[in-house]
Amino acid sequence: MKITGIEVDAVQVTPWAQWIFVQVDTDAGIRGLGEMSQGGKQSGALEKLRHLEEALRGRDPRHIEQIVYDFTRGNPTAAQLTALCAVEQALWDILGKLLDTPVYRLLGGAARERIRLYMHGSGIEGVQQAKQLGFTAIKTGPYVDEMVNGRRTIQRPWNLKRAVNIIEEMRLEAGDDFDILYDCQTQFKPEM
Repeated sequence: MKITGIEVDAVQVTPWAQWIFVQVDTDAGIRGLGEMSQGGKQSGALEKLRHLEEALRGRDPRHIEQIVYDFTRGNPTAAQLTALCAVEQALWDILGKLLDTPVYRLLGGAARERIRLYMHGSGIEGVQQAKQLGFTAIKTGPYVDEMVNGRRTIQRPWNLKRAVNIIEEMRLEAGDDFDILYDCQTQFKPEM
């Protein structure tokens, strides 16, 4: 079995963010799927993915550890590692399909029977939507105030009092049996 190529699909999940899915094709007709997101900075990873595709064409996708080793020697950049991680996921998917075995079994078996999910959102409306959809947790982050070049941005200086008020409103709406997760997204510094 040989790798014949790599395809990329972008899914726009919000007006300012997209998820990138990588599909690795083989001459056996088996296609593996991986996900490649780097916080909206995929352009460098996409370029590295094209170089990786050229280097992988003709290689056996079942040799996952060797492929990872070959492409992590030296000092790979974040973009190179992002592209490689997506390809590695796809290679595991190919192997699982070939062996008719779920990938989690190939990686040592299930660690739990269920996985709790959360929804991303903000404000009272986000909590209401999450609860309506059956979630018991929401992940939120620094609050965005304005659109700049079609992308929501964090208004500087960051308004900590406003953020606390929004979280308090979310907590009141959510109740005590609903978790609010906060992703700081590298916005906090010790001096804050």
